[in-house]
Amino acid sequence: MYGRWRAFCATANALGAKIKAGSYQSFRTYLHLLHRLGLVERELRPIGRLTCPYCGREIPIYPQMIRRKRGRIEPVHYSLIHAREEDPARLRSYQALFPSTDWRRKTPEEKRRLRKRYGSRRTISAR
Repeated sequence: MYGRWRAFCATANALGAKIKAGSYQSFRTYLHLLHRLGLVERELRPIGRLTCPYCGREIPIYPQMIRRKRGRIEPVHYSLIHAREEDPARLRSYQALFPSTDWRRKTPEEKRRLRKRYGSRRTISAR
């Protein structure tokens, strides 16, 4: 999915748009936020079929049915919920998930005051 997103961004940039694909981790975070907001859902896709030894029927096998080996990541597919396709929370997922936070832009003076009050995460003391 991330590979398709990067390919889409490359095509859009070739056509004149200015879109950055971002890192894989930021893409996973965004997808997780959309899942928490209920805008996307996990989709079960069979990865194979197995014949039942008792009845002879073919049973679809899903990634969740397979015992995971160490270091192996099973694929997870997501699908867009079409009823909420135009939801504005899709563009501002953090603001929709945490509405009580002050999301407005702060002036440099206000940022200095907040850093002085709460401390800066960027300063690392050498010991």
